[in-house]
Amino acid sequence: MVAAASVMRLTPLFKARGICTALDYGAGTLRNSKYLLKKGFRVWVLDTEEKLEKYARNSGLPLAGLVEAGEARRCCLEVDLALANFVLNVLGGPKERRAVVENIYWNLRPGGLYLAEVAKKGREPWEGIVHSRELDELIVPIGFLKLKVLDMTTSLAVLYEKVTKM
Repeated sequence: MVAAASVMRLTPLFKARGICTALDYGAGTLRNSKYLLKKGFRVWVLDTEEKLEKYARNSGLPLAGLVEAGEARRCCLEVDLALANFVLNVLGGPKERRAVVENIYWNLRPGGLYLAEVAKKGREPWEGIVHSRELDELIVPIGFLKLKVLDMTTSLAVLYEKVTKM
């Protein structure tokens, strides 16, 4: 399985900005983690305890570390980049979505980048946030600045930069 198109398209930008550490939030099949590792990034994976146990047993990848979702805020990893592909689509509601963005905020270094990707509205099984405006309303007030929008066929990816302290 290949990495998300957004990750592949933005990797030259990540490299140009000197990004070398990444947090794959809700890593799923580890496709983005694998891709970034091959490109020379140090990668942390954040997911549920159940999935982390599976990754630890079966992935065989040289990950920088595994972080359980409930511990995310306490970690303060100071990574250069955080990825969350479709995570905001599968969560229960606004409170859970805000918690994800806050966790990302606390684990990014100042000036770090956050790539939020969501499925477009009406695409099963995901529903919820699907417009750039909706993402901005959730993410910008927490301390991010929108840098770039990739409006793709089945998804919307928006790149943000951490600019202020929460």
